[in-house]
Amino acid sequence: MNPEKRPDGKRKSPSMLSFYIPLAIQSASMSFSYLFVAAIVSHGRLGPSEYAAFSQGLTVLWVLAALGQGLPTTALVFGKTKTNVRNFERLNLRLMLATNLLQILLCVPPLDKLIFGSLLGFGNEPQLFAMARNTLLGCIPVQMLFYRRNMFLARLLMNKRSDLANFATMARIALSVALSPLFVRTGLVGYRWGVVAMTLPVLLEFLITRHFALPGLRALDDPEGAEKASVWEQLRFTIPLSFGGLMLSVSGFMTGFFLGHLPDHETVLAVHYIMLGVVNPVAFAALRLQSVTITFADETDGGRKVLPFALAVGAAFSSVTLVGQIGPLARWYFGGVQNLAPELVPNASFAMLLALPIPLGQALRGHAEGLAATRRRPNAILSGQTLYLATLVCSLALMGRIGAVPGYAQGAVALSLAIWAALATTHVALLAGAHEPHLSSGQFGTGALRRQH
Repeated sequence: MNPEKRPDGKRKSPSMLSFYIPLAIQSASMSFSYLFVAAIVSHGRLGPSEYAAFSQGLTVLWVLAALGQGLPTTALVFGKTKTNVRNFERLNLRLMLATNLLQILLCVPPLDKLIFGSLLGFGNEPQLFAMARNTLLGCIPVQMLFYRRNMFLARLLMNKRSDLANFATMARIALSVALSPLFVRTGLVGYRWGVVAMTLPVLLEFLITRHFALPGLRALDDPEGAEKASVWEQLRFTIPLSFGGLMLSVSGFMTGFFLGHLPDHETVLAVHYIMLGVVNPVAFAALRLQSVTITFADETDGGRKVLPFALAVGAAFSSVTLVGQIGPLARWYFGGVQNLAPELVPNASFAMLLALPIPLGQALRGHAEGLAATRRRPNAILSGQTLYLATLVCSLALMGRIGAVPGYAQGAVALSLAIWAALATTHVALLAGAHEPHLSSGQFGTGALRRQH
């Protein structure tokens, strides 16, 4: 766990690759852990349909979590002084409590009937309705833990200790791996035990991250002349990022809405979410190029030289989706692990093939959003995410109407189109504001301006 030291005794600054690898493992592991939760839920009495309801509950959970979506970036940008960290923690706590309150309100009448009945299509299926609603309610502790982790994780990344952050996540995934077969073998299956299997590993990850980050946070002070960002100033920076994140999370909700109203929607949703269980880990890992761009901005000409690295990472992750085209592996995972009916395995494989452009698009989008963050241009990120949602909704509506794409594959096609639309829009917004003064990442602590030439 000790990093390599230079002759003068100081820790060597990691390369982009050595910094990114733990981040990629961390993000992939976070999503990968849901595969083991999925195995617990899909072995419940309703099989894949129960997993579909569980996933719809999680979809609403992530929509609500998006209220704080901008907080991790805000912590990276501002959390360099004791005062700023204290103000960030106040902001983080208030947004966490507001999110928890909304989470409770959406689980009681009449809002539960509107969300899970009318919008998500479970109005005539009381069992699935209750499963989706109770999943959201049961995940309140998960929501709280993710909020509480924000500053601790940011501190590790600012210290370029992505290895320690990754260690915490690997502990989480290890516990998830251990719990999944244990729960299945002992009959602890279904959505309720899926919630338990999510909560315990997240708690472990939080405790380890906090342990590693606390010494660095306690050592912070307020250097003379350092920027002091109030709660309100940090909120103003967070709002565009959170609003954009909210739209991204709403996109998952809207995908569930459109697919949930297709014929044979239970099967369509099951195939879609099981496909995403493979695609999401590499897609989320690719998106962590945002953190690489922010962290190495001053060392790589404002982050622009990260682009070749982002291209290579994105291409490598996109190739992972081709694994679904290998017959024995597809039958083992989709059929054996996820309990999908044999006749639906080719559908899941085809949906995953159509998701090929997603990881590459995510890597390039992460790089673009990192550039926007280093230049204090959250509105550029917001512009891209706005078009992301618009493209997703329009493409899903169009495909649902004309029926040219099978229902189980519509989500993969819509996500691919939306990601690349967001990428193009973010770059256009950055180019449009290239003449505006901005801050380098190393100057966030002082507030000194420079102008891009």
